[in-house]
Amino acid sequence: MIDISLALMLGSAGILCLYSSWKQLLPAPMRPALVGWIGLALAGFSWIRATGAEFGTAFMFFVPPLIAWALIMRNAQWREPLKRKREPRDTVAPDAPVRWLHHCAMLLLTVPISGIAAVYVSIGLASLLPVSALSRATVVVVIMPVLWGCAAYWAGTDERLIRPAAGIVTSGLVGAALAYLVAA
Repeated sequence: MIDISLALMLGSAGILCLYSSWKQLLPAPMRPALVGWIGLALAGFSWIRATGAEFGTAFMFFVPPLIAWALIMRNAQWREPLKRKREPRDTVAPDAPVRWLHHCAMLLLTVPISGIAAVYVSIGLASLLPVSALSRATVVVVIMPVLWGCAAYWAGTDERLIRPAAGIVTSGLVGAALAYLVAA
């Protein structure tokens, strides 16, 4: 119980030090950013001592952002959003069907195609590892969302949709072939 209280106090003090340094509440030589980071590190050590390595690491990364969020929400200034007057449009833009098709193609590329390709690539990469089947499955579960997110990000940010489409489909086919060849 003492370690939890100490972790909460050190975490709160560390966040307050970082917040005061960020908001420049103190003069430049007295900004306690380093003290704040040291306090957060000591709070993490106290969390680990109090609850064990697994839960302590989770608390170390989960509790300080909550404290910072509460501090920021306390000082937030809530304003009424600006209301802009819209001008009525009589016609539909001439490129609306092209945009609609582009967005449908982007949806297909970022969700099912990128997801399927990410599964095949992660299975292909995991099949090369010299570990047990359970460990390979764990690698697939961990790597697949990251690959899917990277592929969807690439598809969403590239100016020409054909480049990410070709790259994602090709990598999915290579991953599927690799998984098939290793399994055979």
